[in-house]
Amino acid sequence: MMVRFKDYLHAVENALKAGNATEHTHRPALKALLESIDLQITATNEPKRIACGAPDYIITRKWWLPCKKPSN
Repeated sequence: MMVRFKDYLHAVENALKAGNATEHTHRPALKALLESIDLQITATNEPKRIACGAPDYIITRKWWLPCKKPSN
């Protein structure tokens, strides 16, 4: 199901209205939005540290490589 940008903004707005939101409060809505763009995208919140530091998110795309013997 495609998360519309309007739905993302609505989720963020509702979280802000509670008055106790932090940066991390909005991450589930962002993850849903990013992953709805393409079904092969995976958004990982707080992935492990990498050479350049600690990213908030890493976006990966699933790629499939068949390793089957070609049929004749």
